[in-house]
Amino acid sequence: MKLPPRDDHQCARTRLAQGSLAAVDECECGMLQVHIGAMTLRVAACAMAELCDTFNEAMFEYERRRQPSEDVPLTFGFSPMRGKA
Repeated sequence: MKLPPRDDHQCARTRLAQGSLAAVDECECGMLQVHIGAMTLRVAACAMAELCDTFNEAMFEYERRRQPSEDVPLTFGFSPMRGKA
């Protein structure tokens, strides 16, 4: 879904994903906007991939510490691309 620019200084955006807690838009300039409530984080795709890796690692460790005797899945739905921010 195409979203119009909000003012003269912002790109037009396309919604890539939306959940009950967050949404991610792609700007026409190639940057990604992560919306969580009233907060918006603007990042490059390679930075988003690294952020997903960090979140995935944190969730893995969180689950491992909570349930040390059970098998814990290695990923939580992220399929990150590698790159440098």
